[in-house]
Amino acid sequence: MDEEALIRKLFGNDELKYLKDKNRGGSNNAKGNTYENYFAIYQIVLLSREVLEENQEIHISSQVLAFVDDLIVEFIDKSILRHYQLKNSLDLTWSKKSKRSIANDFQKQHQLNMTRTYSEFANESIKILLEALANKNSAPDLYRTTMVKLGMALGDVILAQISYEQCNVYLACTVEDADFLAKGMLLRLEKQLPKVAFACFWNQRFSPFEVEDITVAPILRKYQEPSSTVNYLIIVKSIISGACVVKTNLINLIQNIEPENIFIVAPVIYYKAEEKLRNAFEQSTYDKFRFFYFAKDDQQTAKGEVIPGIGGSVYERLGFQGQDDKNRHTPEIVKTRRKLISV
Repeated sequence: MDEEALIRKLFGNDELKYLKDKNRGGSNNAKGNTYENYFAIYQIVLLSREVLEENQEIHISSQVLAFVDDLIVEFIDKSILRHYQLKNSLDLTWSKKSKRSIANDFQKQHQLNMTRTYSEFANESIKILLEALANKNSAPDLYRTTMVKLGMALGDVILAQISYEQCNVYLACTVEDADFLAKGMLLRLEKQLPKVAFACFWNQRFSPFEVEDITVAPILRKYQEPSSTVNYLIIVKSIISGACVVKTNLINLIQNIEPENIFIVAPVIYYKAEEKLRNAFEQSTYDKFRFFYFAKDDQQTAKGEVIPGIGGSVYERLGFQGQDDKNRHTPEIVKTRRKLISV
């Protein structure tokens, strides 16, 4: 969908006309606008180190079809956009004739930038659940319940993709998702399938030597049930972004089992996640991959948080006190299944 069509879809024809008039006026006044030119030069100087020393690809534009258009800085590698609107007067409207505030322009620009894409599996009920995750004001109890519901919905999606005859399924998750997202999936899968094996991983995610572009996620411990033949290996995670956790756990799993199919499942994924995972494996492995998700986002903050994503760090949103706290936790689902196996 091109930019004009997207703006028309989100805001209607009146806003598109306003935006074109605003852009035309800005372009006509560009000559001699020394204030904007000085600011652009200042930003270029500030960003030059990142281009020359860190080899970042940065695009700068001005007076394009956007609600906030005086200067736009796009960090290509980080998928970050910065919009600047410059005013040298106290008037907080674009023009006296339009009566539209700058705050309104920023709000619409944010909405335009944050437009996520939904998969074929995301109906209106699913979108409401995803909005609850993205809402940073959602309490932990609501957040947990929402994750269980999304897990159940993903379980239904997976059941529609597999053959029930001679079907051996293996579900793997991380510790923070075990009692919530994975629990929901298991409720659906075990209701229809004779047996589902289960694995849970405790990962410590960090950047070695404080290099932000490199992230590792070694396994501190794991719970893994035995299984001889696996037709479908399902890796489920609350969000897949850099994919280092999924990659680490998948490498560990395929050392012991040889799945015929590998399903990588999450409510939300970052748009580069699929490519990153495929690049981490030989073709004989990634040919088995299928990705299932409800929403795909293409924006990140400077700290790597996918937005809108799942509303921040899943550890804190679920009620854990950070990564160390979740790694000290043993999920109830693990305790229950361990007892059943030992009987």
